[in-house]
Amino acid sequence: MRGPFALLLLLLAASLAAEPLPEKYSAWLEEVAVLITDEERTAFLALSRDYQRDAFIDRFWQVRDPKPRTARNELREEWPVRVSAVRERFGGDFKDGRSRVLLLNGIPDEVMLSDCPVVLWPLEVWYYSHSDQTKGPLVAILYQKWRAGYYRLWNPQEGIGVFFTDPAFNIDTSPTQPLSFAACDQERGYKILKAIEWIGNQGLRWHILEQQVAYHAGGPSGEWVPTFNSYSTDLPEGAPVFNARLDVEFPGKRQSRTVLQGILAVPSSEIAAVQLAGSRTYNFLLTGEVVREGELFDSFRYRFDLPASQSDTLPLIFQRTLRPGEYNLVVKLEDMGSGRFFRAERPLNVPAVDNDMPPPPPSDPETARLMIEANAALASGETVIQLLEPFGELKTGMNRFDTVTSADIAKVTFAMDGRAVLTKKTPPFSVELDLGSLPKPRMLSATAFDASGREVARDELLVNAAYNRFRVRLAEPRQGQSYASSVPVRAEVEVPDGESIERVEVFLDDARVATLFQPPWEQAVILPQGAALAYVRAV
Repeated sequence: MRGPFALLLLLLAASLAAEPLPEKYSAWLEEVAVLITDEERTAFLALSRDYQRDAFIDRFWQVRDPKPRTARNELREEWPVRVSAVRERFGGDFKDGRSRVLLLNGIPDEVMLSDCPVVLWPLEVWYYSHSDQTKGPLVAILYQKWRAGYYRLWNPQEGIGVFFTDPAFNIDTSPTQPLSFAACDQERGYKILKAIEWIGNQGLRWHILEQQVAYHAGGPSGEWVPTFNSYSTDLPEGAPVFNARLDVEFPGKRQSRTVLQGILAVPSSEIAAVQLAGSRTYNFLLTGEVVREGELFDSFRYRFDLPASQSDTLPLIFQRTLRPGEYNLVVKLEDMGSGRFFRAERPLNVPAVDNDMPPPPPSDPETARLMIEANAALASGETVIQLLEPFGELKTGMNRFDTVTSADIAKVTFAMDGRAVLTKKTPPFSVELDLGSLPKPRMLSATAFDASGREVARDELLVNAAYNRFRVRLAEPRQGQSYASSVPVRAEVEVPDGESIERVEVFLDDARVATLFQPPWEQAVILPQGAALAYVRAV
């Protein structure tokens, strides 16, 4: 008896250790049972934190938005109304066929009940004057076998014999003469027959129709679930770990937000290099979450590919912009060479930062020394210049181009197609240009300088550009500046309507050093010591 008894104790301990799903989320799973896929349900149940579950629910509805280009999500807004109707009409029994039809199609315009208990099982015919799925009217027949249990949604493949209390009633039924239906109420029998004929002519298969409703906007392909899981900071069960250190600094601000700079110091003795394309590299995948008041405020993911070196410690740097306040930061770092993990969680008190004042002293002076050049760009983060495009699609002849600038700009140089055409030393910083008699693409740039002649901001505008183009350009580093220890890389990306960015890759010379999977598209890059000349690019 020792073996079975020990197994029973283990199973009991496991059941006690497993935390029950909070009632709020159990109710949600019940309400969306007709929509959620097995893969989505498994992924949701695997989540361990409420803020992760809330983020999952938001993404769940987002992929089902029937009109994703509008500000509203009609299906998400309508769903609580339908759930309330199910609770009111059917006692909240979401397994009943009537509940499923109501959830997927809304409240019917008309419901006809059969009135022939001797001949027919309880039967309801639901009429919809319009359905988004069929692009026209929709009819559903639901019946209750043996007058007990759930109502079932009728499928024409079942045949009409399932409606009858006695199969003998069905022997004379034909498409034109519903004798059995007419036994009690000829008018209702005729309507039931017409509903049967309509469904048969439409060739409706409700399991297919349910998929069309559940996957409203072309359907979640399932790809979003692995992507969502990739942003999880939970460690795989039994995952091996390595030692590292997480430091947090606040070196400046971007507009009204404070820059959070995280520095992961990874001992090279704790990780493994990978041989790739003739060179040895360290490869890391960083996943992070920023939680505020129990809700997921920000999630991020980076990939770092660094050349293997003799350095004892590798600094991995990430930046986020946060409003001043209290947060909780969670990071998970995976060494892809060894399959080992580092995880850290800590509270954050994000201060309001003034770029005119020196930042708080760094916790790691050596890393701060390396980052001094990259962080210097934050001091000029409030210095902006933006070119405003004149009204009209295709522009010819004389056109005036105005700018929006900050107050600390001393002069602005305008250039057309790479050639300087005008320098203005007093505001308003604007220029009038002759674009010629025929519309053609022209590149206009505006470069702002401070009183010492140092470039502090730049903007470009492609005039007469093709509609819905894709474009990426480097706003940092700026021309005319040199860097010895670190360099800020900031990409500005223009995306056609309806498209999205999967990632931005940052290269130092020919080597990819960082991959960003979400905005802001900014990355501080540590430069190799002793290198004479290097270049950065963003792809």
